[in-house]
Amino acid sequence: MLRPGVSTEDLALAKSLLGENSPAMALFLRMSAADQQHAIAVLQSLRDRGEDHPALLQAALLHDVGKAM
Repeated sequence: MLRPGVSTEDLALAKSLLGENSPAMALFLRMSAADQQHAIAVLQSLRDRGEDHPALLQAALLHDVGKAM
C-alpha cells in the first residue's frame, strides 16, 4: 500500500520555520504523512496570500498536531 509522503523540500521548509531540532519540529514529525501534507498546504495557502508572520506560519504547520497525540 502506498502512503503519501512529504517531499524533501516541504520537510526543509517545515524545519526552517519550526527549527530543525526543536520540540515543535518533533511534534510535526509525529503527525501522519497526510496531516503533514495538509499542514504544508495550509502554510502554502497563507504564503500565497502574502502572509509571512512566523507565528502564523508555525501555527499552520501545527494546527492538527493534537490528532497525533
